[in-house]
Order: sequence, then C-alpha cells, then structure tokens
Amino acid sequence: MNGPFEVSIRVDDQPSLYRWLTLDPDVRRHATVTLPSAPPRPGGMGGALDVINVVLGNGIALSSLLVAVSAWRESRPRPPVTRIERGDVSITIEDASPETVRRIVDALGDPPAEPGDGAL
Repeated sequence: MNGPFEVSIRVDDQPSLYRWLTLDPDVRRHATVTLPSAPPRPGGMGGALDVINVVLGNGIALSSLLVAVSAWRESRPRPPVTRIERGDVSITIEDASPETVRRIVDALGDPPAEPGDGAL
C-alpha cells in the first residue's frame, strides 16, 4: 500500500471505540480518525452499526489500527461486532493474531490498477 488510503470501521459501540482510537499513540501518529458528519439516526435504529472513518498513511498503519481495534474489543465484556471496510471489501475483526492481521492487510491492500492510471 503506497500512500494514504481510507477505511471505515463499523461497530455497535462507536463512541467507545472512537475514544480508544483517538487516545492510542500509534493510531494517532499514523492515522486520522473521524466520525461521519451525518446527523444521528432518529430512534437509534437498533442493530445497525455506526461508522468511524480512518485515513491511514500505509500498510503498517493499518496493522497498528487492527491491533488497537482488537485490544479495544478484548477490553469489552462482550466484544461487539466490528467490521473494517475499504471499497467493496468488508471483513469482520475477531482477534489480533498475526494471521488475522496479515489476512486483513492482504484483503484491504491496493485495489487492482485501472486502465489509464499510469500503472504498468
């Protein structure tokens, strides 16, 4: 992954994860974490996942983000459903094992080059 790219995290405990990520020194150093500017959903629409947007500088930053999200999940009494998305790819985060981090980084890697974008 060369250069900045954006991922979205969908989770049912958005405020808690947002605070966790903005306080994590590795995430703060290599990523920009924001909440969508859309107004809150009326009535809470139970069961829907809320979004956190993250702009990352590179693949190493993605690995740090995944470790931070997994640590947050492990700190919860009942780990909430947590998905990370880039484009059409959506992956549920279940743990922070090296295999899981590698699988997610591989799946969210650079999309194939489009014709005419200067790629060889």
